[in-house]
Amino acid sequence: MPFVGKGCWVLPLFVLKNKTLEHEIMTLRKHMHREIEQSQLNRDNEYNPQVALKEFKNKVITICWKTAREAIPKIRNKIKTLKMNLCSTLDDPYLENEEKQLVGLEIQQKIDNLEILRHA
Repeated sequence: MPFVGKGCWVLPLFVLKNKTLEHEIMTLRKHMHREIEQSQLNRDNEYNPQVALKEFKNKVITICWKTAREAIPKIRNKIKTLKMNLCSTLDDPYLENEEKQLVGLEIQQKIDNLEILRHA
């Protein structure tokens, strides 16, 4: 059987909403643009638009990957905390059933939103 790896890496969509990441990508884009303009004057194997684009793409992928790796554990911890809050709310003997349902529904919606965000 041939070896089948983990497949193609996909950027989680929530990473694109990160303003710090957006700023870093724009800075890299400006740098790439300058390199392309400079390569128009002195073009060789080391300085050409294709190499500049390849370096830009590799740097962006690395930064996005790093951002996702830092954000996903934070989302998991938040989900874990919300689930513990949900359990403690539902087990609270001092709350009436209607209050438990309302608070539980609100917490569950937050959990669902984070789950969707994490898997998107």
